[in-house]
Amino acid sequence: MEFSEIVQEIRPKIRALAQRFVNASHIDVTADDIVQESLLRLYLYQKENTVNAPEFLALSIAKNLCISYYRQMKKMPQADLKEAQDFAQDDITDMEMQQLQKAANQALDTLPSGTRLLLQMKAAGMSLDEIARASGRPKNSVKTAISAARKAIISKIR
Repeated sequence: MEFSEIVQEIRPKIRALAQRFVNASHIDVTADDIVQESLLRLYLYQKENTVNAPEFLALSIAKNLCISYYRQMKKMPQADLKEAQDFAQDDITDMEMQQLQKAANQALDTLPSGTRLLLQMKAAGMSLDEIARASGRPKNSVKTAISAARKAIISKIR
């Protein structure tokens, strides 16, 4: 199957996924930008590899791009990215997503500032070793604090 045929078949599905994400997260990127970037990455990947399920791969690429854009915004801590990932599988309405974001931000605000800082560093993509060096804390202490904070946020959201 030619790439142009694949694009015609999967573009609407990628666009629907991207539009749901953009509507729910209010990021400064359009659904068409996500679609275009997803298809470009699929094309480049397909040039060097055999792709048996292009639709699945394209949707995975789009979902990961959405999550990357969301992380860049730093609107929600790393702990709550699970909910952002689940939007691709669940029919979460815009209002439910906004309520979830609000609850996550409120739960985050209840944490001590040092713990919030650790979560923000993790959400920014820093490794545990980098966070330990930056915070002056042992790696295991950082790991434990982040894990406890994630659990606290999740329990407050539920």
